[in-house]
Amino acid sequence: SRRGAGVYVTDQLRAGIASPWGQLVADHPALRDDILEFRRVLEGATAYFAALRADANDRRRIRALLRELEVAHANDDRVVEAATDAKLHEAIALASRNTMFLHLHTSVLGMLREHISINVSGMTEQDDDASDLLLRQHRVVCDAICAHRPEEARTAMQTHIDYVRSHFERSGGA
Repeated sequence: SRRGAGVYVTDQLRAGIASPWGQLVADHPALRDDILEFRRVLEGATAYFAALRADANDRRRIRALLRELEVAHANDDRVVEAATDAKLHEAIALASRNTMFLHLHTSVLGMLREHISINVSGMTEQDDDASDLLLRQHRVVCDAICAHRPEEARTAMQTHIDYVRSHFERSGGA
């Protein structure tokens, strides 16, 4: 065997997957509806399993991110609010303890994170009440997960995604 030959482990696959998705969404804004449909199914199931499987550390992380979201909201810091929103969705995916959900979430994480940030920023800039409602929805999702109520967690997450979707349909953005 010669020096430099062999198998290398790299994180480039993740970047390679996320980048084309991000570009596709940027080139075709009408794909937002498809993304929201995908998120509704994936994140609803993820919230369900997070409610079943979250341990004390997961619940602490979820509650801490919810508090960060509340602070960003109170400070009217939309950039931090959008970033924290995406981190909260990621923490819920981690708490699901499902390898396939984690893989799907991770493989399209950049696109989902970008999509969530675009949604939150766009919605709250257009409608101050949207930010209040999104925060309330996140509280319901987090409360259901932390109380180990899977059906309620799934329904709350689907309601959250449905609200985002209907907001964009009403505003002509979907």
